[in-house]
Amino acid sequence: MEILIDYPEEYDLDKILQLQEDSIRFLCADFYNTQKIQSLVTNQKRIRTQYYNREQIIIAKLEQEYVGFASLDMYLPEITGIYIHPNYVRQRIGTKLLKKIEELAIEQGYKFLYTMSSMNAIKFYESNGYCLVGLSGFWSDKNVWISCANMKKILVAKSKQDQLTEIISCIVFCLIVFFLLILPYLM
Repeated sequence: MEILIDYPEEYDLDKILQLQEDSIRFLCADFYNTQKIQSLVTNQKRIRTQYYNREQIIIAKLEQEYVGFASLDMYLPEITGIYIHPNYVRQRIGTKLLKKIEELAIEQGYKFLYTMSSMNAIKFYESNGYCLVGLSGFWSDKNVWISCANMKKILVAKSKQDQLTEIISCIVFCLIVFFLLILPYLM
């Protein structure tokens, strides 16, 4: 099975939206109830359509069939989605898409990536080097609360120069605070 990572044509949005819906309905079933899944499908379809030109989307294709896609916000260091067709889960397609998204993020100059993950994807992100920053969520369509996990990964290690600059800045800050606190007692 040869999976090709490519870029979609603009007119492929319908295929992407259908894949997204199929993925949400299948993969989220153990973590969200029917009402939440329906709300999530509707909300994500609206958002994906609205922000389609703001994202860099890559697709995974098997022959001519879309089996997955991932998207990166082109203005923020954020993964806006990774979706795999239910027939192709657990075949490392998500990891392959994630690695390509991380490469694109590094090309954009991002040093880290965030994502607001559905609860079912926490282990996927953790297995790919992401750390759980905290739990959150959002109000989806029809005022339905969708619980999520905020995840983060550092993409580029700090250089020695960056580390030294950070240490010096911290020392200077501490000295300023120290003198501001002590100065009134010296007068």
